[in-house]
Amino acid sequence: YAARLCELQHKNVYSVAITVNPKLAGELNLEHLTSDEITWRFVQLRQFNTVFRMMHGFINPTDSPRTGPLADMLSQVKPLIFPSVVLDILRANVQLSNRTGDHVKITINRRKATQHRLDPSKDPSAKNSLFGQIHSLLAPKPPAFFRTSKRLWSVVFAGEGADDVGGPYR
Repeated sequence: YAARLCELQHKNVYSVAITVNPKLAGELNLEHLTSDEITWRFVQLRQFNTVFRMMHGFINPTDSPRTGPLADMLSQVKPLIFPSVVLDILRANVQLSNRTGDHVKITINRRKATQHRLDPSKDPSAKNSLFGQIHSLLAPKPPAFFRTSKRLWSVVFAGEGADDVGGPYR
């Protein structure tokens, strides 16, 4: 009910107005509840999600086995966690793994790529294709290199005077 109410009001769970929507209550088979009961449940779920958002950092899923009391508890409360809370947690974790990456200048030879496209039998591994050239330059980089929201590399075309202002990067 709470998630659908958020969708209808185009707000997250913390700014949504707690109102009873008879049509929505009917769709979700909650018409047997009074408006006070729906409001009380919504407040309880919102408080649970507030606590879960604060406590999720203390749960390390890589240390926890896939079975056991913690896994059982998390699987039981999973339906109670609001989608907006899951997204906030995901964004926070991605931000934590974000690092300031080194900017790399990649030199690509389009002439080699064209020759590969015209006769792929001369380069069966496709190392001279555009993808192959970029892959061979970036493959040795550690995974942490790619954990950034910044631009990772710029492209220089060998033998050409093109400056990378975004086109070659895309």
